[in-house]
Amino acid sequence: MSCCESFTEKLEALRNVLWKRSGEQRGSRRIPLMRKICYAVGGVPHQVTSAAIGISLQIFLLDVVQMKASSVSLILFLSRVWDAVTDPLVGYLLTRSTWTPIGKLTPWLVVSTPFGILSYVLLWFVPADSMSEAACVLWFLTVACLFQTLMSCYNVPYVSLSMSLGGRQRDRDSATAYSVLDLGDV
Repeated sequence: MSCCESFTEKLEALRNVLWKRSGEQRGSRRIPLMRKICYAVGGVPHQVTSAAIGISLQIFLLDVVQMKASSVSLILFLSRVWDAVTDPLVGYLLTRSTWTPIGKLTPWLVVSTPFGILSYVLLWFVPADSMSEAACVLWFLTVACLFQTLMSCYNVPYVSLSMSLGGRQRDRDSATAYSVLDLGDV
């Protein structure tokens, strides 16, 4: 038996002793309020950006960029359709990804966050005045779809993390309720 296997077995035995001593079964422990709040904070980026895009992007494109209403509608519609495609695709890729030393979900969160921030900033960037309307529409459509993809790469693993919080189903549901303050319908 290798040293790692021996160490793993000793940790498992210690964990079993601690669970028995406290009189609780595995998974029946309550989730502390602080862990629920920390989990809820992870949903803030998605909620805030969704609200900002839902409320302000149309006004920005119409008034600041001065696009035609039909072009703005096309950008908003196609980016939502793209989001509907990328969510299940990211879920599939997430289940196919391998475990890393920091877990299966964390690499998705860590890698998508900086690129998501960059794409969000680019979404509010006004291209040069010399761009044609078609090029401007293509720019905003591309950036909006990129942003939706990166937010899917962040939000799908984040929502999946609720299963890793531990505790009973009722406690996990409570933690999820903390994070689902829906600002997108404001």
